Amino acid sequence: MKHALVCLTVGLLRLSRLASARIDPNDPDHGVRWVYPPRSQSLTFHYLDTVQVAWTSYFSEPLLYTFCLSDSGSVVQKTLDEVEPFNGSHVIQLDWTDDGSPCWYNLRPNTSAGYGSNSVQWNYELSQRSLTTLGPELLRTTALESSSATPSSITSQVMISPVTVPTLAGTDAASSPPAADTGLSTGAQAGIGIGIGLGGLGLGAVSAFWFMRRRKTAAAVSGLDSAAASAPHNNGCGHHQGGPGYGPSPASYHDPAMAPLETAYTHVPQEMADTPMPQELGAEHRPVELPATFDRR
Repeated sequence: MKHALVCLTVGLLRLSRLASARIDPNDPDHGVRWVYPPRSQSLTFHYLDTVQVAWTSYFSEPLLYTFCLSDSGSVVQKTLDEVEPFNGSHVIQLDWTDDGSPCWYNLRPNTSAGYGSNSVQWNYELSQRSLTTLGPELLRTTALESSSATPSSITSQVMISPVTVPTLAGTDAASSPPAADTGLSTGAQAGIGIGIGLGGLGLGAVSAFWFMRRRKTAAAVSGLDSAAASAPHNNGCGHHQGGPGYGPSPASYHDPAMAPLETAYTHVPQEMADTPMPQELGAEHRPVELPATFDRR
């Protein structure tokens, strides 16, 4: 039951697509539009080239043919493939070895002739080249490259013209922009320049910091040396060293810190003020004996 519903849905979608398609009965291509190979180009394919054929159509079960015209003038079928419905693409490798040209592709809704569309005719050569794949993606990439090449070359000439006008006067324009050989875009070159500038600034800051620190250390050491040189020097005799030709400094006699050790630690007796000194009696005085007649009463 589910399978029947799926088939019915697909059939209705195809019928609605065909019903909505407004195919001009006088259109020789029956609503087919060739994406690749385009009708606007004259192409030449080689042996073992790979071609991605692309189209848009209203065919639900299309068939893709490859035909070539033989030397005798008869049409020879080279390939036949069942391809995806409606809009699609298919890859074909050109591997036949008989020389027949021109060739073309044919897309039709069934095996009956007269209801399909022929692509533009292209030449086929048996000479083999490096393996090449051709298709709408390559065509789109080539178109984008060709459209972007002209503005970039014009911009380069405008930017360098004020400096190199005399040089470019006798030089081929194709060899003038050397920047194309670097492989770097303008944004990448600007990023590299900014990175180099920031690196230089960082290196300069580190160098300045190291120089200032070394200078401050040298100034501190110089200050210590100056203080040591200006301090008084003891010559070992308890006196300050004087200048050449001069005696000891008078201040050294009044400096208790620089006094001799004997003076600092020797007790000196001092006389008491207003105290009479004891005196010894003369040796000539003798005691006098009293007379015997003397009455003590």
